[in-house]
Amino acid sequence: MNRSAVRLTRRIGALVGALIIGAAACTSAQTQSGAAGSPSGSNAAAASSASVGTSGTESPAAPAGSTSSVAPIPPAVAVRTSSSGPGSKTVPAAPSARPGGGSAATTSRPKPATTPVPPPTAGNIDQTVASVPVTTAKAVPLTRSANFGGKVSASIVGVNGITAEARGPGEIAGPAVAVTVEIENKSARSIDLSRVTVNVTNSKGNPASPLSGPPTAPFSGTLKPGGQSQGTYVFSVGAGQRSPIGISVSYSTDAPVLMFVGNAS
Repeated sequence: MNRSAVRLTRRIGALVGALIIGAAACTSAQTQSGAAGSPSGSNAAAASSASVGTSGTESPAAPAGSTSSVAPIPPAVAVRTSSSGPGSKTVPAAPSARPGGGSAATTSRPKPATTPVPPPTAGNIDQTVASVPVTTAKAVPLTRSANFGGKVSASIVGVNGITAEARGPGEIAGPAVAVTVEIENKSARSIDLSRVTVNVTNSKGNPASPLSGPPTAPFSGTLKPGGQSQGTYVFSVGAGQRSPIGISVSYSTDAPVLMFVGNAS
């Protein structure tokens, strides 16, 4: 080989080496630029974890050299992936609406009341309420009237043996007595007749069970001064337990209980 060929070979080798060195330098510069524009290390791992935890689907990883970035994800806000593949971005989803309008982020609960409310009446569980004594007047025959006091009186108009019907819960049809009571008001004030109570005991002194079937018609309304009113009550009393019977009538805790005793048919 002559000298001219050797020189040409050396020049070609030097040129090829320069080209290889230049290509390596360009590749290194591009790699450093891509690493500076994308998250690395723990930041990239955190972004990937947040995307998977909130959307439920893992987003594909961006290839090396991609310029996409992951924005901070606010708490309790779902994220969605706009697209997959190179250049994909992760963006926050719109807040979900709640029934009645508004969003989950803006709905607020009303504050609980803090103003103490006093009880309607003062008292405690250790307080003792004074009892009201009940006075029972001396018994009178069925054929006589008796006075409550204050110009108010009562009398037994009739006691009739009947066969009663069972209407209410627990009632038993059978022999009974229908008691009709009359109250006369000669006082200057009205009387609340809804507070009138009538009870019957049989010949053994046992309370008789009241019945709601006909001809029951209890007292009701108001009895004005100078007026009279009647009420009928039915009690279960056998034919052999009516001699005698006792009938008690009351209309107020301020007045005594009147007693009427006598034989009934």
